[in-house]
Amino acid sequence: MNKTIKDITVKDAYDLIQNEPNLTIIDGRNIDMFREGHIANAIVIDAFANNVKKQLEQFNKTKPYLIYCTTNIRSEILVNHMADIGFKNLYLMYEGILGWQQHRLPIVKRSI
Repeated sequence: MNKTIKDITVKDAYDLIQNEPNLTIIDGRNIDMFREGHIANAIVIDAFANNVKKQLEQFNKTKPYLIYCTTNIRSEILVNHMADIGFKNLYLMYEGILGWQQHRLPIVKRSI
């Protein structure tokens, strides 16, 4: 795995969210899945979207990013795209939103 990508647990992700004010949280699922429940302050970028790399280009490549999805398929795709285009500080929450919920951590449900 690329050294710019760090695999982390749900617990580590929760700690990162609490302690890293510059963190951007990216949910790699589609909008319908996102609406069913996501981590607070997350933004949705569908890893399977045709323009995913173009969407990612708008972000600061030096900031830290936490990326997750449901079970690690979409998030793997996203972090690899991000590493390929020069992002340096990527955290992959490999347990996904399912792991987050199993740890009884809060999720946000909203329509956007």
